[in-house]
Amino acid sequence: MTAPTPNAELAYRALDHIDAHPESWDQRTWGCGTVACFAGWAVILSGGVLDADGYDSNVVAGPEELVGMTVEAAANRLLQANVWAERSDGEVDWLFSADNTREDLGSLVAEIFGPRPCSNCPPGHDCERGNYATDIDLDNVAPNAESAS
Repeated sequence: MTAPTPNAELAYRALDHIDAHPESWDQRTWGCGTVACFAGWAVILSGGVLDADGYDSNVVAGPEELVGMTVEAAANRLLQANVWAERSDGEVDWLFSADNTREDLGSLVAEIFGPRPCSNCPPGHDCERGNYATDIDLDNVAPNAESAS
């Protein structure tokens, strides 16, 4: 059995949503109304509808395979990755931790999922190396276009 492919596209979409709508992000709640944590946004952006409990939310509508799951379990299934990252000091960080800042999330996503997928790259972009082979003014690249942080 082959290991699932981590869903980097979804991870970066969740970060992009948080960046575009910071008022809708609260890492301390799975999901409550129009506010959710990273895991909650991964589920919502995949069509899941969360109950309004906030503390231990469940998916109440959306993709059939997610309905009835906790937000944590649904996000794990959708992201298809080990959401734990070992730091250089031997400690372990959890992608869904309530203590994560936006910067923490960016670093963890980059470490867990690798570089941002390049489905809409401009001509000449070298996705493996993360740089452009053509002359592009990198000072005018939109935020989050090249990195998770």
